[in-house]
Amino acid sequence: MSSSKEITEMEVETAGESAKTSMDTTEGDKNVMAQGAVGSVTCSLHPLVIMNISEHWTRERAQEGAAQQVIGALIGKQKGRDVEIMNSFELVFSVIGGDIIIDRDYYNMKEQQFKQVFSDMDFIGWYTTGDAPNAMDIKVHKQMCEINESPIMLKLNPFDKNIEVGKQIMLWSFLFLDQSAR
Repeated sequence: MSSSKEITEMEVETAGESAKTSMDTTEGDKNVMAQGAVGSVTCSLHPLVIMNISEHWTRERAQEGAAQQVIGALIGKQKGRDVEIMNSFELVFSVIGGDIIIDRDYYNMKEQQFKQVFSDMDFIGWYTTGDAPNAMDIKVHKQMCEINESPIMLKLNPFDKNIEVGKQIMLWSFLFLDQSAR
């Protein structure tokens, strides 16, 4: 990359824009995306975000001795259906009874710190690692909906060898049509 300000433009796949009232899971909760949903959001992803996620995952893997799921916040700017993801920070979470619970106090502290430096950026979504979204991701996403009513989810698969570097990364945006599902 020629400069730290270079931004990758990509087409975004969105999930949950079907007429169904809740998210369907398939193949034993492996996939939770609506079939045939077409994206209409333009998303710019700064390379720093990919580097932050990769470093977060690599550090956790080195510390734990095995691959670990990581979770973090995405910050940037959104104007209508144009989203610019410019930075990210790690989130602290606990696993309680098999469910991931985000530490909101830690999130609030980090958000305040980022607002002091990047006052024009907002929380626009969250990231995690793994393959396709699953039922656990939906539960985490519902927690993120308490911060932003329509957060973007970026899921980076560090083991996917079929992705052409710099060309392809998957983003999901879930639309909860049934408000009671939140």
